[in-house]
Amino acid sequence: MKERSFASFRELAEVLEADVDKTFLHRWQNPPYSSTLPEPWRKQLPQNWDIPGQSGAAEAPKYLYRGEPNRYASSLSSRGRLNSGGRFTADEVKLLDQLTKMAVEVWTLRTEDRLRSLGWPQHYGFPTTMLDITVDPRVALHFAAWAAGEAAAHQRVVYRLDLEAIEHKVYGAAGEYTALSAGSIEHINCTRATRQRAWMIRSNDDEPWNFDFQSSEHLLPHIEKFTVDASDADSFVQPRLLDAQDDGFASWPLAIVRGLKAEIQAALPRNMAEWICRRIPLFEWTPVEAVYDGRGRGTRLRLLSPSEGTLRDGRDYRADFQTVVDELSSPEIPTPNGIVFGLRTGGRAGTSEWLEPGQEYEFQWRYPFPGPGRWGLPYVFEKLKLA
Repeated sequence: MKERSFASFRELAEVLEADVDKTFLHRWQNPPYSSTLPEPWRKQLPQNWDIPGQSGAAEAPKYLYRGEPNRYASSLSSRGRLNSGGRFTADEVKLLDQLTKMAVEVWTLRTEDRLRSLGWPQHYGFPTTMLDITVDPRVALHFAAWAAGEAAAHQRVVYRLDLEAIEHKVYGAAGEYTALSAGSIEHINCTRATRQRAWMIRSNDDEPWNFDFQSSEHLLPHIEKFTVDASDADSFVQPRLLDAQDDGFASWPLAIVRGLKAEIQAALPRNMAEWICRRIPLFEWTPVEAVYDGRGRGTRLRLLSPSEGTLRDGRDYRADFQTVVDELSSPEIPTPNGIVFGLRTGGRAGTSEWLEPGQEYEFQWRYPFPGPGRWGLPYVFEKLKLA
């Protein structure tokens, strides 16, 4: 790993921005449909029957960046830090894995892209095996400058990764296995990811939580490490990068954490509830406009962000930290949120309707979990209050 030192953030910013527009030609090929099927099914297909894959070329950014507010000995994912920190018991770590899996499945229903479905929980505080990187050096400089409650370090670090040099390690033609996975998540209906020009990277090993950005054999020869004096760090902090008040999905993380209680039918350990609530956006459910098809099913939703909800009805949708922690660690089991885990049904065909928090509506469960009586039955209908 090449290392350089800089006397100020401004000096480093000038160096990074000189090369920020460099790109390379990335050639890609999607696998044919038959390759996604189990082998016994493939053998039964008629000869030459298939839906072919696609191929093409696109300009990709040559460099990706990561900023850290200290000279850490390692750069692990949030899931990896759970293993090394000893904060939680093995059973509690399993619960957190279950929570993240739930968030991924909810998002996969909407994106149909399992890799990028990790991007949403990654950006809203759930522990994943992904590591944040960005195509924008100013975003990396923000995360190096922003101490986030830590004791301010005199020196901060920004990493620059040569994506062109590791392309063969993150992309395999026609879906071949690669040691790493990486991709842009800038356009996944996630306000934070969009503002941060976000990418993510992870290992495809059996224990991906052990992936260390700083010492990975796959990355080490292709990373530059820039150590920078923090004297002018405050000038590079961009608070808006982490703000979720104008995000239509800001209420979803808390709804998913509440859904975990419904799945396990038990209170969450208090230390876990506190840890999660310090990481995720804490907003109560906001009004949603449902558009109904000819059969009265809610086929399209308009989500109000907390700031839009406040403008509409004057209500403050911010949730109180202590109140939420007390709720999550109490024995009371909530009903899962019908929008997050289900599909609105029973509406008037060909119309639209505002669904208000606290009002009762009929939903059809889509995610086959949520609690006793619904196990493995994604087509069960239920009337419940929206919360």
